[in-house]
Amino acid sequence: MANATTLMNPRDVLLNVTVDNQQQLFELVANHIFQHHGVPFQYTLNALLRREQLSSTAIGNGVAIPHARVAELDRVYIVYVRLAETIPYLTPDGVPVRDVLALLVPNPAVDEHLAILSHIAKAFSQPKFCRELDECTQQKDVAALFCESEIGYAL
Repeated sequence: MANATTLMNPRDVLLNVTVDNQQQLFELVANHIFQHHGVPFQYTLNALLRREQLSSTAIGNGVAIPHARVAELDRVYIVYVRLAETIPYLTPDGVPVRDVLALLVPNPAVDEHLAILSHIAKAFSQPKFCRELDECTQQKDVAALFCESEIGYAL
């Protein structure tokens, strides 16, 4: 598996972002991946939209983990977004989303994809992790927290 510090880079942590809806959120992630990693905008956007049409990627408690396999990728990409204001999202508990961790994996990375997804969900289910995440105000601190948490063990 890949190294945690490679996958959770501070430049892929976006704090206090303003979007109005899920479409704008996915466009933001796709644009970020394009600008910083060179993956074409449409590849990422289409993959996230297709996956979300299957079922919501929200896990509750204000958290969503949009994830998709993108055939054109050469490695895993993770982007964390903390929204300035919550947005509507189809959630199991009815709580709007504020914390988003987008996970994009190459099409053949099925086992890695599932392992990372599982560890992300476990991290977000821990109140201590969520509290510490809320307290992080710097990109580097958010990236370090993810690398030290459950997600770090998967990477």
